[in-house]
Amino acid sequence: MHNTSGQPTYDVEIIWHRGTAPWGEPNPEPLPPVMPQTTAEASRRFTRGTNLDVIGAVMRFTDAAGVRWQRRPDGDLQEQQR
Repeated sequence: MHNTSGQPTYDVEIIWHRGTAPWGEPNPEPLPPVMPQTTAEASRRFTRGTNLDVIGAVMRFTDAAGVRWQRRPDGDLQEQQR
């Protein structure tokens, strides 16, 4: 996650999936708050032969105004209802 805004993001988590099923532990994977103009990263190792076409991750975070967001693998950003 690269935070290009002028405000920090909080409650950042990565939800890993394989197809439509959750995958790996921990899941969701928590990340620390991401300050403005900084980056936080998460990665997973996969066993040989894993079909990477069905592996993905969704990122959720809360902005400085308290709004919860979800970023999908295709880049779509959606506000989440609490």
